[in-house]
Parts: sequence; structure tokens; C-alpha cells
Amino acid sequence: MNFKREINKGIRLLNEKSPGWQQKVDAGHLDMGSHPRVGQADLLTQVFGSYDEGLTALDIYSQEAILCGFRDGMQGGAGELTYEWKEILQTMGHTFSGR
Repeated sequence: MNFKREINKGIRLLNEKSPGWQQKVDAGHLDMGSHPRVGQADLLTQVFGSYDEGLTALDIYSQEAILCGFRDGMQGGAGELTYEWKEILQTMGHTFSGR
């Protein structure tokens, strides 16, 4: 599955509601799964402190989070979603050296 459309929608929303969000992201520790591995965190948790706080800050619901690339919405798609987020962050000039 290709998540680029959803991720670009999520980036537009983040840019609108939380300018500078990129500075809070540690792409090297990004895991878009609903149960990230120890030491890993999804993008909303990295930016807002928790997934739920991110939903509140962006004024969206869980279903909308899927449409914005913040969750995969299907079993087993989190790895691909994580990979695509990292790829797009890198094209935006994001480094993987940490926060």
C-alpha cells in the first residue's frame, strides 16, 4: 500500500495546527504501529506527548488519523507507513540524528 497521499494530508494538517512540529520528531525512533517497540514512538506521540493528545490538538478522530497517515488502518501496514513517513521526512531535510 502507498500512504503518500495520506501522509501529505497529515503534513498539511500538522503545518497548520502545529508549526515547527518537525523539530520534535526523532525519525530514527519513529514507529507508526499502534503498539510501538520499546524506545520507539509514533509521530503524534513524539510531537504532542501521546497519540490521544495529538488527536485532540489536531481536532481529529481516530478514523481521520488514518486518512492523515497517523495510523495504518489495516493489519500489518504499520511497517510500510513508518518507512514512508521516514522517506518523506528525509526529503523534507529531516536528519535521523535525533531530536
